[in-house]
Amino acid sequence: MFLAVCRNGSTLAASRKLGLSQPTVTRRISALEHALGLKLFDRDTHGFRPTDAARRLLPHAERLEDSAGAFGAAAAQARRANAQAIRITAPRRNFSPIFTAIIAEFIAEHPGTRFEFIASYEVLDLVAGAADIAIRIAPQIDDARLICARLTHVASTLFASRGYALRHGLPASAAEFAGHSFVVFDRERDRCR
Repeated sequence: MFLAVCRNGSTLAASRKLGLSQPTVTRRISALEHALGLKLFDRDTHGFRPTDAARRLLPHAERLEDSAGAFGAAAAQARRANAQAIRITAPRRNFSPIFTAIIAEFIAEHPGTRFEFIASYEVLDLVAGAADIAIRIAPQIDDARLICARLTHVASTLFASRGYALRHGLPASAAEFAGHSFVVFDRERDRCR
């Protein structure tokens, strides 16, 4: 506040620079003068002119400003250095161009964010910290310790050749699946069997 008024010559100009109201800047300058027991500005129709006391304090205030800026920059650098990667686990096929675009957009909005991707069908223990986010195909997840959200609805369909249908018939419901043969995706080997 003190530096802004010194540099801009008035509480009005300082308030615009700081994004505060002029009365707020004026009150804070008055509070600073009261706390220091010094008159820092001569007020007249042309604005606020620094007194001799203010001019003597100015270099010290500028050093404080530099130190505060350096402190903030060092803290930001420390935050970036200590930031843990967000670990996302999902089946390999989920790491698609659409997924990549979503992650790229997130990083653009939150620079410095790092991700680690774990391509696996294995159900990792999120509560134990094996990953932070899991994308899974499941009818429902019943674990009160997790925050779950449905990303999409996945539908599946059964297909059969005419020859199979003629030899074995077609099941009309899940109850009639017994005795039928199916080609299914083998999660362990990432292929059909």
